[in-house]
Amino acid sequence: MIFRKFDSAFFAFSFLILILISGTVQSNADVRVIGGKDADKEKYPFIAHLSTPEYSSEPFCGATYIGGKKVLTAAHCVVAADYDDTFLEVLMITIGDYDVTKKETEKQFSVERIVIHPGYDSQTLANDIAIIFLEKEPVGIDEASLPKMNMKNVFNSKTVLTVAGWGVTDEGNVSDILQEVDVNFVSDKLCRTSYEDYLMTGKTICAGDIIWGGIDACQGDSGGPLFYTDLDGTLVQTGIVSWGIGCALAEYPGVYANTGAHLSFIESPDKFLDGQITFVSDDTKSPNVPLGLVKYPITLQNTSDSVANVTSLYIDDGQLLTNPCKQALEPNQSCTIDTTLQVKTGRTIYEATAYTETASAPSYLPIDITGIGKDNVDNEDFASLKLPSVIVPLGKNPWSISDGQMKAVPSAGDGYSMTMLDKFPKGTLSFTAKNNTAFAGLFIYVNQKEVISYFTGEKNINLKLDQESNFVEFYYEGLPANENFGETVAVRDMKFKAGNIGLLSFVILIFFAYNRKIRNL
Repeated sequence: MIFRKFDSAFFAFSFLILILISGTVQSNADVRVIGGKDADKEKYPFIAHLSTPEYSSEPFCGATYIGGKKVLTAAHCVVAADYDDTFLEVLMITIGDYDVTKKETEKQFSVERIVIHPGYDSQTLANDIAIIFLEKEPVGIDEASLPKMNMKNVFNSKTVLTVAGWGVTDEGNVSDILQEVDVNFVSDKLCRTSYEDYLMTGKTICAGDIIWGGIDACQGDSGGPLFYTDLDGTLVQTGIVSWGIGCALAEYPGVYANTGAHLSFIESPDKFLDGQITFVSDDTKSPNVPLGLVKYPITLQNTSDSVANVTSLYIDDGQLLTNPCKQALEPNQSCTIDTTLQVKTGRTIYEATAYTETASAPSYLPIDITGIGKDNVDNEDFASLKLPSVIVPLGKNPWSISDGQMKAVPSAGDGYSMTMLDKFPKGTLSFTAKNNTAFAGLFIYVNQKEVISYFTGEKNINLKLDQESNFVEFYYEGLPANENFGETVAVRDMKFKAGNIGLLSFVILIFFAYNRKIRNL
């Protein structure tokens, strides 16, 4: 994933490490307006750029003045503000610039504060939008027009959009003069075909040329505007330059934050800071799940000082659950909501949004899952494990199975190997795991929950499987195959014991045992 943010001397500042940690790192691919031309000098009086003149005069992101003290940009451009207060002290916003090498009619402003969308996620780039509040309100500067609604459902393949910025150009250098290029709207369906492993929702817009390529935003254009032209000739900002894979590639159109889907946040960003509830996330949870319908519990917690009534939970696969917690949540109280996701092969990212009765700010949760398909292991080899016949082997770069044991087979690329055993009934799975490698770890998950973390050595392990249907994941992480000197991890002596005979069965057994005793008297 390429953040369309320019790598200048700005990164020499002390918050470089913070930006790297937060994930706002780009690759060496181009990031600019590709295939564009010099913009008309008077066309974009509201366009802006971000820089840190104390360290570099070059802009590192674009932005747009939208009225009052507010400037609109991408969250990943300013996420350093969450980690380092000095970022605000050196950040400068320039509005109305055209040639960055000349001092003309542009105006510069210091920053008072920044509000990043509370649903921004540095891994998925969900809700990649932020509002910068200037210390002083600009005078005599036109503001950009915003849509009245989410225009994505109005656009079609013939819709022409325009992106503008000072990013890298066809020559491979950043442009001193503001560039613009027309790009074609790309539907969600086509965009998901390109970006099957990334988040595509109603809150994003894709644009580019999916036949020939050659036109796009790129590095240095992040945070800048994507416009459509209204019937009266007015430029209306429908998007914010966010990310893409490479630049101007036909198979990978540019991805933009959809301003029409964020109008409430743009109008009143401070209200989005007043949320009552948060999602309780588990960083140890595995994203890997079997294909088909999968149970996915979601936990919400009331983090406010007052009672919170969760009115609805929406997942952008179409699920809408009303009154999901069944009762109001007292301060610090939480509830777990059982949802079901339809999982397809490969990685899918959904977004869950929870709303409360009194707070204006919803809460957001990215759901990152990867559907794992069936492993084509030889039936005879799999039978050597002596597991119940209902068990199904799944895998992504799977372990080898033979002679009653499983062995991790690290990939040549990143050194991982994963096998999943699906459809275990209730009971206990026991086995011996051996990991004598110097640079690898074994992780084991039951129904996505981590039960063994970075295990090394040799150990007898018992796993309790307490659902009607369970899946167990064995994940090896180590050196790539061409560097691991033949070292690997093995699991052997697997045994499954059915458990939890249930209350009714227990009563029946007691009844027959009692009758047998009576007959023997």
